[in-house]
Amino acid sequence: LREGWVLARPSGTEPIMRIFAQAKTAEKAKELAEFVMGIASP
Repeated sequence: LREGWVLARPSGTEPIMRIFAQAKTAEKAKELAEFVMGIASP
């Protein structure tokens, strides 16, 4: 991604997915994380 990166992985200790995002702005990082959450949600 040109705008930043996202890492999604299952938690090793909880029944949740952990999503990490980094971008030039906090707003863009949040947008990227929310996009991945939409894909990963059942």
